[in-house]
Formats: sequence, C-alpha cells, structure tokens
Amino acid sequence: MSIKTQREVVLGYAERPDPGFAGLSFPSKIGGRPIWIDPQHPLRAEDVTCRVCSKPMVLLHQLYAPEDDPPEAFHRMLYVFARIDLLRLRRDSMRVFRAQLPEENELYRSRPVESHEGSGIKEVDDLDYDDDNDNDDIEWVRRDGIEEAQLCVICELGSELRCPSCKVRHYCCRAHLNLDRATYCHGEICGKPLIKPIKALITNATHNIAKFVYPELEIMSETEVLKYNSEDSDDESEATEAVDKHALVPVSSEKAEDSEVDVDKEFLLFQRRVSQNPSQVIRYARTRLDDGDDDKEGAPEPLWVNEQHKPRKEDIPACEFCGASREFEFQVMPQMLGYLGIDFTSRTALDWGTLLIYTCPNSCALPEGTHYAREFIWRQNYSSKGIGDRYIKAATGNLDPDELVSKQFDNLDI
Repeated sequence: MSIKTQREVVLGYAERPDPGFAGLSFPSKIGGRPIWIDPQHPLRAEDVTCRVCSKPMVLLHQLYAPEDDPPEAFHRMLYVFARIDLLRLRRDSMRVFRAQLPEENELYRSRPVESHEGSGIKEVDDLDYDDDNDNDDIEWVRRDGIEEAQLCVICELGSELRCPSCKVRHYCCRAHLNLDRATYCHGEICGKPLIKPIKALITNATHNIAKFVYPELEIMSETEVLKYNSEDSDDESEATEAVDKHALVPVSSEKAEDSEVDVDKEFLLFQRRVSQNPSQVIRYARTRLDDGDDDKEGAPEPLWVNEQHKPRKEDIPACEFCGASREFEFQVMPQMLGYLGIDFTSRTALDWGTLLIYTCPNSCALPEGTHYAREFIWRQNYSSKGIGDRYIKAATGNLDPDELVSKQFDNLDI
C-alpha cells in the first residue's frame, strides 16, 4: 500500500461566526458551549470536574478532525476543557476527549450542499486533507426524531439534576444549580408567570449565564504557507525582517548584550515560525500513514516555547483502549488566550506557552457503552518570567514599545 502521510501543517484562525454557523453539525470553535457529536451522550460533570477545586471545567475549544481510516472515526471531534482560573495549577487542570462516529450512523445523514456562497455552510472535511475525497459537496444534518439528552442550562454538560421547584431547568451538578438560583436570578423567577418584569429578569439571567463560558468564535483553517524556511533560511536578511515585524525579541547580527530577560533558542525558533502567520490559534500537524508503515521522517513536529519541560516518551501514557503510544496531533497557540476575554492582570488568569495534544494514532474504536476516550494534553510554559505576558500582548496588539526587551542575538542557527 502506498504511504498516505499528511506532512503539511494546517493553521487554525479565530473568526466571528457567520449566520450559518449555528446550523453546523460538526463545528470547530473556541469557547461557547459544547456542540456534542453525539447529542444523546454528552460528557458529564464528573468527566471534567477539577480535582483541585471540585468544579466542572468549561469548554476551551473543540476541533472537528475526521479520519478516512478507521471507519469508526469518519466523524471525529476533539474537546478541550480547562479551569476558569489556575491559582493552584495541576496537570489535571485541563482535559481533552475524543469522540467519533462511523459514516453510517443513527444520528446523521448526508445531503447535497445547495449553495456555498452566502449560505454559511462550511465544507465537511475542514481538517481532512485527502485530495481524493468527495465530501466537499455534501453536508451532514441531524436525522429526524433524534431525542437529545437533557443538558445543564449553565454549561451544557449532561444533566444530573433538575430544579426542585419548577422541575424545568436542568443542571450538571449541585454547584451549577446553586449558581443559577443565587447568581443568575432563577430563584426569583422560578415558577412565576411570564409578566414583563419577569421576562426582563430572564433576559438578564440569560445574558449573565453567557458570561460563564468563553466567547464563542469559529475556527477556520488553511495550510501553512512559509515565506522562508524557518530552520534553514537561505536569505537571512529576509528571515530577520520577517521576524522583526512581529517579534517580541529583536534579532540582529549584533553581539548579544546584557538584558533583563534571557530567551532560549527554542523560543526564538518558535517566534520566527509564528511571525509568518501571527494570528494562528491552532497548529494541526497529525501524521497519517497506511497500516504497517512507520516511516515518519519529515513529519511536522511541535513548536516549542521552551528548551526545557518537553514531554519524554514515558510522560505520555498509551491509549487506554488499544495500548498504542499516543502521538502528537495538534497544539494550541498562546494567541488563543487573546480571544478568551481574560483579565491578564489577575494572578489566577488562565495562561500557557503552548498546549500540545497527543492522541491515539489509531483513533481506535471505543468499547460498547463508552462514548469518549480521554486523550493527553501537555502544557508548556515560557522559560523566562514575564515573557508570556509580553507575547500575549504582542499577539493581541496591546504591547507597548517600552516593554520590548533589548537583548540582541548572534551566532544562533535560527
């Protein structure tokens, strides 16, 4: 069999959802509430409850990444959850889950796309890059008569509780029931007729609940295009010019000078590569090979923000179902933080240098009665204190020129 390897990197960008976004069955998006690939079996609060604060995490983003093989992963979604704050950060403060369905299933059917232009309909294969596929002219819609699971009104995890008074509103846990009654006014409107003042309270409560999750943005993808080879540029002046336009740390041929911040080589490589597409929030680099072939020479590697704190092979657990060694699939870039409405002045604010997602290379079938496979996420921070804040400010256009560090570098093979 011939090797089918995806060696290009695909970049994800955050954009405001267009009018057709709400009708997508398999969206890739930041924030908002989860869109479950299997609406009858959502994740439960116990699946995403932080062991430190005992509260459910919220959706950071979800990514539609279908596979041609195996057939069980024809539709495939990855969900990443995170704590709202990271005052006492633990490795378990973020989680990633894989859910998948075969092409023929009881939930969705395909139909021809009537119009791409102005309809808001996105191609099904947003992250499927097999040129031979013929899915570009179809869309997937929910079959009639599908009964959805009850969802929490706060976060849309699976419901475990109902309001004891009205029996209408559902919650994933008692913490969200109490939150809705105390903070979001349900205690004032529960069971009351919908007169004008009550309608105003409901509108206000709905607005407040929306603040509980991260702002919702669509993730649009395109193949990474490089103006120069970030690892071995033949035109050093062009490379330096491209970096300097968006760089935190100016790079020149002058001798390194003293500075308050020391930036390692991996960060400079990271900065150079990202400077060519500075708005990217996702780098998708899954390598796909035919069965029986393990030649992955030239496959995309993660971009590291730090020479240290890289995961060793033993740090990445094998797939709990098939036993295969998990492999790198994509990484979340620090630019995503700029879209989350985070107060970066808070010492508990969510933060990362990059998040690396490792998944089962087989996208193995899940045991009967199991609807999600937990995959592995590795959080790497910047090596120098303060450099992360500066990078986020630069990525979101809020960096004051006075905050640029002054260290110059030479004799670095970047």
